[in-house]
Amino acid sequence: MNLQPRPYHGIHDLQKMKALIVEGRKVYPRSCDPHIGDLDWWLYYDSFIKDEPFESIVTIWEDGDQIMAWGIVQMPDAYDLVLHPALRNTATETALHTQMETRIAALVKDTDKRQGAFVCADETGRREWLEKRGYVGEDSLVCFMQPLDRVLPTPLLPEGFSFIDAMRPEWADRRADVHFNAFHPSRMTAAAYTHFMAAPHYDPALDIVVAAPDGTFASFAMVWLDSETCIGNFEPVGTRDGMQRKGLGKAALLEGMRRMRARGMTVATVLTHADNPGNIAFYKSAGFTPTNMIMKYEKQK
Repeated sequence: MNLQPRPYHGIHDLQKMKALIVEGRKVYPRSCDPHIGDLDWWLYYDSFIKDEPFESIVTIWEDGDQIMAWGIVQMPDAYDLVLHPALRNTATETALHTQMETRIAALVKDTDKRQGAFVCADETGRREWLEKRGYVGEDSLVCFMQPLDRVLPTPLLPEGFSFIDAMRPEWADRRADVHFNAFHPSRMTAAAYTHFMAAPHYDPALDIVVAAPDGTFASFAMVWLDSETCIGNFEPVGTRDGMQRKGLGKAALLEGMRRMRARGMTVATVLTHADNPGNIAFYKSAGFTPTNMIMKYEKQK
């Protein structure tokens, strides 16, 4: 198979990139490949605030009209590569990694930076190839899952706190504010959140938000759905500084899972940083089980 690279060309490509993720998830349900919702977040939020058009960071390989692989530059010293299941552990996979490696090498201008690649822990062939080329890996993100066919605890909120039914455009400033506060330092603004709300798979009713008695947005858990694999994903999840340890984040997750299941999802997933034991314990307390790990490999100098 002779796949030729080309840049991202627009929303039609976005839908085909999502379709490739779905194909992979059908074969590898515990894969750490991005969820289809991640693409909406990357394009309509990350790309917007960083002023990095997808055309400049996404490479696509096609066979006819079907996207067989795509890669995205992250951070900007590392890359993600998503493959059609038929390409795993093949010479074509190796060739595509080499092309992404070359692209990253050209982008890394800071001499203190190292070329990097993100890989699932269970992708042993890909990891062996990187290690032979002088890369060293370390745990980066813990991948959690939990089935939704169990009795879910009722989400409980402190007196006066409540869930909003659905996000509204006129609340973008408050929604941006709680995100900015939870992830400070952050680039989130009201304009950025308004832009993000136009993403194709964004659903205002799945933008789970807990409001404090005074109307301040206190906690949130963004839900993304994949109707073909029935996998729902949370990204991002956060709670306002000073309002932690009230059970708000856990309640937001439980409410999110309740709404996921009502839309036909059978599994919920979420990621958190491997070096954050507090978040790991938090997701375990909400019923999630670690099932995989995203590793970051860096090329040694």
